[in-house]
Amino acid sequence: MPDAEVLRSRVCNAGGYKWEVHVLPKKYFEFLGNCIALNLYFRGEMPRDISNVKATFGYRLIDPSGKLKPSQGYSVSHHFKRSGDSHYGGALMRRDLLQT
Repeated sequence: MPDAEVLRSRVCNAGGYKWEVHVLPKKYFEFLGNCIALNLYFRGEMPRDISNVKATFGYRLIDPSGKLKPSQGYSVSHHFKRSGDSHYGGALMRRDLLQT
């Protein structure tokens, strides 16, 4: 995949809000190196008091063929504090670890 390519989910509803997930298969972080990263986007209209919106985002890697066990599950929480705070991102896994 090209370095800048992003895989986008459909917009979905959860907790009364609209969300979208972006997968960045070639994201570089200075402190980790080359990673697969996930961004969670708050979509739709922002409530007046965005500080009431807390998202808990869980993920794991799953082999669709079923030959490999699913990876360890991870979960992160993010408090959306202001209307400009529309996304949260983080590294899922270093690319060199994915190969193993």
